[in-house]
Amino acid sequence: MRPPRRRNGRGEQLRKATPMGRIPGPEELAGAALFLATEDAHHITGGFLIADGGYNMIGA
Repeated sequence: MRPPRRRNGRGEQLRKATPMGRIPGPEELAGAALFLATEDAHHITGGFLIADGGYNMIGA
């Protein structure tokens, strides 16, 4: 049994700081992960694929 989730407002802070205004769920991130498992990604080595709705672009 999971302990109850605390509501500290962190999720709302993240949503406000993300240009898309929401936190993606696993079904939205699965496409990026599946792409890396395909032959189309065979030349990608040691890189980062950031799928965060633009969160890391803040201040760029």
